[in-house]
Order: sequence, then structure tokens, then C-alpha cells
Amino acid sequence: MEITRDKERHKALKRRCRKIRTRMVTRGKEYNSTYKPKTLRESPNKIRINKSLQQIVKLIANQGSGPWPTADLTALDRPLLELIRILDKKEKADQAMFSALDGFGKIDSVLKTILDCTEQRPCVLPAKSLGFSGRVLLGSCRNNIDNCRHVLYSNLVGTLIDYLIQRMNSLVNESTRMGSNNSINSVVNLPSDAAAGAIFEVLAEVIQVLYQEDLLPAASTQDQAIKDRADASWQRLQDVVSYCVSVGLVDKVSWYFSHVQGPLDNEAGVVEVILAAMRLVSALAKTLSMR
Repeated sequence: MEITRDKERHKALKRRCRKIRTRMVTRGKEYNSTYKPKTLRESPNKIRINKSLQQIVKLIANQGSGPWPTADLTALDRPLLELIRILDKKEKADQAMFSALDGFGKIDSVLKTILDCTEQRPCVLPAKSLGFSGRVLLGSCRNNIDNCRHVLYSNLVGTLIDYLIQRMNSLVNESTRMGSNNSINSVVNLPSDAAAGAIFEVLAEVIQVLYQEDLLPAASTQDQAIKDRADASWQRLQDVVSYCVSVGLVDKVSWYFSHVQGPLDNEAGVVEVILAAMRLVSALAKTLSMR
């Protein structure tokens, strides 16, 4: 009887997941069909940003289906690190230029290789390069409400969740292969993942900024324009929270946390994943508290 109930719950969750994902995709397409970047003030780093993005596009276009050669990985990391250096300064003009040059789409073309990974077929890009890609997105969204809205409204947020659940599934599988018996009392040398850590950070930043800049102001004003903006963001954020739960991301985070045993002084990668995941969970909880 218990097994039957679990199966029914699992089926219901999958149906709900598909329904939410379809709604997110539809809204994203509607937004993208009319999206136009804002008029920009010129960025002093426009040439550097554009050059870095074009180098990334060229490298992606020239790759086959197998793992990248070492020389090409080095060539990919170079423009990614250049973008990180520029965007980490949090200059609004640089962040806006990154968006106007379709930086989100171009970095997504790197991250989407995650979805081609299976247990039998490793990802063609190493976690380090994927982590750098996530850090580029993080830099573009830091304290930038326009870019955070774009990530939410275009449904890049849903795509990032798909990438993240794929990486978390891989971490769970890897931990199992390392000897875990899936008991919360088992001591496991947890694997870490730079890509997962970075994507957790991006999602947390986007949701936190939207909470701070869209949802909170609406709670203390009668300005209808502010309230309308908050409602538009809230509808989408509600789907984000529901999708994180129904796709199993929250369960995977819980599993990862429960398998931490003892100090992590020499496990910097694991600590990064844990702290980033905690930040995302906190942002999701804050968002839910607004309704």
C-alpha cells in the first residue's frame, strides 16, 4: 500500500513538473518575442566584452561531439576569465553591455553541454570551465535588477534549474559509486562540482535581487506600477519555487546536506556547494514569505 502511494505521488509530481515547465517555457517565449535591450550608455569595456563573447561563440561552433582538446579548453577559459574580471567590478554599463551583446545566450551555449552528459558519456567540458561560465552569469546579475528580470522573464532561470538538477544527480550518483549506501548516517567523501556551485549562486542572486527590488517595495506602497511589476515577477517566481520542488532539486539539496559528516576544513569545493545551495534555499524561502 505504501509503495503504491509513493508511485502515485511520484506520478502526480511528474505531471505537475511538466505543467509548470510548460508554463515557464511559454511565458519565456512570449517575453523573448518582444524583448529589446535597453538603450545603453557606452561601456569602456565594450570591445573586450564583445571580443570575449565572439571567441566563445567561435570555439563552440568549431567543436565536434567528443571531449574538447586541451588547447581548445585553454582557449575557452581565457575569454571566460576575461569576462569574469570585467563583470566582477559590478559596473552597470558593463553588465548592460553584456546583456545587449546577447551574453546570456552565448554563455548558455556553453552551459547547455551539461544536458548531453550521462553516466556513460561524460560532459565534453570540465566542471572548471562550466563553473567559469556560471561565474560570468553571476557577475552580470550582481545587484542588477534589469539583468535579473531578464534571466527570470526569458526563462533562462528554468534552463539553469535543468542544468543544476543534472549536475546534482551526477553528484548523487558519484557519491553512490564512492561507497554510499544512501543512509544519512553513512560517512561519505562527498564529491563537489564547480558548475553546480556557480549555478546555485546565479539562481540565488537572481531571486534575491528580485525579492529586494520588486517584491519588497510593493509591500509598502500604493503605487500601482510598482505593484504590477511585483505581481509579474511574483507569478514567475512562484513557478520557479514550485519547479525547484517538483523537479527534485530541493530533495537533492537535502540529500547532499544530510551526507555531510564531520568537519570540512579540507573540502573547499564541498563547502562552496553547500553555502551556495543554502543561499538559494534562503532566497526561495524569502520569496514564499511575501505571499
